[in-house]
Amino acid sequence: MLDGCNDVNEDLKATIIRAAEDAYRFGSSRIGTEHLLLSLASEQNTIASAALDSMKIDALSVQQEIEKLGKQKEYINSELPHNEVPGNIALTRLCFKNRLSKHLPFSDQAIRSLAKSDDFSHYLGQEEIGGAHLLLALLENKETCAARILEELSINIVFLKGKILHSIAAACLKMGKTASLRTVLATGLKQLVEKHNSALYMVYDLEQKSKMKIIDSPKKEDILHSVCIAYLAECLYNQVALQRYLLEESLNALCLTVGNLSEEIASQIVSMTAQHLRKHTRQGIEYIWTDEYRSIQHMLSDAEHDLIGSVVEDLWWAYSEDVALDKSFTSALADHRKTHLLELQERRVELSQRLRRIRSRLEDTIRQCFKNRITKV
Repeated sequence: MLDGCNDVNEDLKATIIRAAEDAYRFGSSRIGTEHLLLSLASEQNTIASAALDSMKIDALSVQQEIEKLGKQKEYINSELPHNEVPGNIALTRLCFKNRLSKHLPFSDQAIRSLAKSDDFSHYLGQEEIGGAHLLLALLENKETCAARILEELSINIVFLKGKILHSIAAACLKMGKTASLRTVLATGLKQLVEKHNSALYMVYDLEQKSKMKIIDSPKKEDILHSVCIAYLAECLYNQVALQRYLLEESLNALCLTVGNLSEEIASQIVSMTAQHLRKHTRQGIEYIWTDEYRSIQHMLSDAEHDLIGSVVEDLWWAYSEDVALDKSFTSALADHRKTHLLELQERRVELSQRLRRIRSRLEDTIRQCFKNRITKV
């Protein structure tokens, strides 16, 4: 693996092997995102399968949709594999070594999804890539067979993603593997810089051996700029959600120990944490620039940090509403209050739309802040 890339855990390797077997069974010419989704839905007692099951998605429903796709002409040419695509050979060796005598190539979109899984492991501060990260990656790309299946099953992608992140938060707390946003942000950005820098070093090594100029390699400082513009918004978006769910799980655990907290105290804790997140966001960004790469001249201004912090806080309160909605929905479901359930579903849809708008605003804000720094150099 490249420097900065996390390892694939054994459970995910088994998921990919099962996807390959399903691809053979369906007579496919490649392992596509639909086979990865089917494999995740076929698992037992995993975060990914539990999240899918909560949305009434099981292996049978996914398989039925794959069979429908197989009858459509455009499906034959979708997600075509290209062995020359970076990652196909590496993924083949990683996942199929000593496991299958024959194997199909991955589709381009499957490779991109598996690569995106690594990004999610960095966003969430985890050392290995697992099935939950793969499912999050499959939800990101709307141009895949997996996305088409989820659309046919009328799945609210934003809500499903929240379910996955909430489950990851609960698992982290249970295992005692939690980290602050500041720590994850600084570590994750550094790992992403190292991953891309490592890839460039391989090109540089090839240039030296071939004695032929291939590209003008950028400096690590340039890579840091690009990584922040490309990944910082996604990292923050996922970390804020994870931190909100971690807090909720912590409050629930506290209630079991000391008894129920008053609404006023719980609200104060949630509000104080929102302020801490703004501070931790700034500290994480400043750490990566000053302590890791000594790029003091390119630091963001107070106004720019405030812009980013404001969006982060809006995102925190949106996910706080998601937590409240989930509680209300669970209660209404238990009491069979159908009218109330419909009202809550409408509010969920509205919240999903608001979260998309906040994410877009976060991406625009970060892009503008860091591009401003580049133009000032």
